[in-house]
Order: sequence, then C-alpha cells, then structure tokens
Amino acid sequence: SERGVETDKEKIKALTTWPVPINLKELRSFLGFAGYYRRFIQGYSNIAQPLNELTSGYLPLKNSKKKPTKQQGTLYHNPSESFGERWTQRCQETFDQIIRELTSAPVLGFADSKLPYILHTDPSIIGLGAALYQLQDGQLRAIVFSSQGLSMSKMGYPAHKLEFLALKWFVTEKFSDYLYGADFTVVTESNPLTYILASATLDATGYHWLSALSTFSFQLQYQSSLWKHRSSAMSSRIK
Repeated sequence: SERGVETDKEKIKALTTWPVPINLKELRSFLGFAGYYRRFIQGYSNIAQPLNELTSGYLPLKNSKKKPTKQQGTLYHNPSESFGERWTQRCQETFDQIIRELTSAPVLGFADSKLPYILHTDPSIIGLGAALYQLQDGQLRAIVFSSQGLSMSKMGYPAHKLEFLALKWFVTEKFSDYLYGADFTVVTESNPLTYILASATLDATGYHWLSALSTFSFQLQYQSSLWKHRSSAMSSRIK
C-alpha cells in the first residue's frame, strides 16, 4: 500500500480461527503459513522455537535429502498421531503469540536507497535476530525483520562470538541487497564485539567472517540499551 509493506489482511484474518495443531501435518501447515510472513515479526526464530522443536523426532520426508540420525532401535514419532502431552503450555503460548504478532503486524517502510540504514542485531543462544531501520520523515521506521535458528554446535558459542556471527550473517547474507554499497550503522549491545573487530586475535573462522565484512562500509556503535545511552566513544569505522 502507499503506507508501506503490509501483510495480506484477508489471509491474516484466517489466523483468528486457526485451530490448534494436533499433529505434525497440521503444525507444519501452520508454521509454513507463519513463516511466509516472518519478516513482519521481530525475532521470529526465537519465538517459534518451541513449535519447531516439536517437529523433530520424525523420519525425514521421502523427498528430503536429510537422512535419519537416530541410532538403530530408536523409535520415531508417528506423524499421524496426536501430540498429546508433548503439546505443552509453552507450545500453546507460542502458538497464541505468533497469531497475536501477525494479526497486529506493523506496516514496514519502503527502503530509500538515498537514506542511511541502521541495523540492530539481537543474538541469543537459540537464534539470531535482526531489524533493519531507516530514519524517514523524522521517524524511525522498520524496513524488515529477520531471524535465523542456530545449529547445536553454534548454540555453544560465547556471547561475543554470537554477536560476531549475527553481524556477519545479516550484513553479508540476509540484508546484503540493502547494505552493499551503502553506508550504515550497526547498533550492538555487545561491548566485546567492538574490541574483537578492532584489535583482538581472531581464529580462522573469525578472519573468514571479517574478510566477508570488509566489502561493506559501516560504523559499529555500542549501546547498553537500544536507542539509549549513546556511546560514540565505542564506535569504530569498518571498511
């Protein structure tokens, strides 16, 4: 619309009467629908994690390239059977929250290539989240939200490495179409990240990530709370 990028109101309306999923097929249908609109939900991967976890423990689909990883003799869940007690209160709360988030989703702004971007990353031990903003007509407008789950190995990363991973992934992959060739500011709540990029000794993975970031031009700004307590002394220029 003229206001910006919006969800399809008629399709989203169907969520108000969406039945609670009782088996794998119904849950996958719901997650597929919600995932299509994930750009409108900040931190979608973290929010949806309890429901995504519920899809594990089943044999891969016949057309899937994934192979069973469980040891021989381990029983898999029957995809046609009800979740039963595995559908916990946390699952119900997650289901309800996703519906609330989508039925009240914000109108995202149209990206203006003439204006600088502001990227805020929000990593956690279960997933990476980010929001891309622009200051348009005196108002901070969200352009797009994105999130990404983590593998078991990455869940063990320390906080500063998760921040580094989030920076690399969102800048060089997810938002590269917006950010390549543009000047932008990355707002981070991780003080150690500024030190890592400026002077710390990096391992091979760190150098690979830094090399990927070197083709982008941005300022890294540390803030103890988003949009508050600006600390220009912690900013450094990365090119």
